[in-house]
Amino acid sequence: MTSLLLAVPLVLAAPIPKDFQRPTLEGTWVFVSATSSGRPDALYDGAKWVLEKDGKATRHVGGDAGSAAGYKADPKAKTFDWTVSGTTWTGIYELKGDTLKVALGLESRPTEFAGPSVYVFTMKKAK
Repeated sequence: MTSLLLAVPLVLAAPIPKDFQRPTLEGTWVFVSATSSGRPDALYDGAKWVLEKDGKATRHVGGDAGSAAGYKADPKAKTFDWTVSGTTWTGIYELKGDTLKVALGLESRPTEFAGPSVYVFTMKKAK
């Protein structure tokens, strides 16, 4: 037991390898599915978001050439805010490998990936 207690600080203090990369939201995300209040939303078929490092984004929905948007993500709290056309939608997100799931609400921040007045988007990162 004592040797375990001595080893824990050494493991925690070990440097992070230089080739280690934290998962990032930057990149192009292609919609796999979209729901509004639990119902499929075909408007997002073939849609994509392009998220940049500085919080700028481009939204491509319904064959448009892309409209300016913005986002703010907090990796610790797993919150995600999306601003488009002067309106901010607040939400939460989950990132697992190359799959990003976002739940957004206009009236209040969702606490789960479902519910009335909640949009849920599931996307895959483009290679």
